[in-house]
Amino acid sequence: MRENLLRTTILACALGFTIYFALFARFLPTDVPEYIRGNGDHNLHILAFFCLTILLLLGFRSTKHLVQLVLFAALVAVALETIQIWLPDRGANLDDLVASLTGVGLGFITAIAVHTIKLWLRRTKR
Repeated sequence: MRENLLRTTILACALGFTIYFALFARFLPTDVPEYIRGNGDHNLHILAFFCLTILLLLGFRSTKHLVQLVLFAALVAVALETIQIWLPDRGANLDDLVASLTGVGLGFITAIAVHTIKLWLRRTKR
């Protein structure tokens, strides 16, 4: 029961953070250096979806659902970019979508690397 509550909390926080960032990113400080923000805000998209993917994968530790969780994060990226078509003062942008999906991919690769290292460390301890 406590594990389900923890998973739900992690999922809600990760989605809340990502949705807030995607829809209200214009409220970020304007003095963020270009090397952090990237061209437009692409680095921030990568960071937000990297964090979302990592938090999803931490919340659901089983590798059984790894692909489904990554596909869910990618679906969130596509949905948020699509929703911006109808929002005033926002616009859908293919470059932003690519940056968001890059963050999902980097999160997935990081999770696979960490999982592989953990398995390797367990085997070497035996």
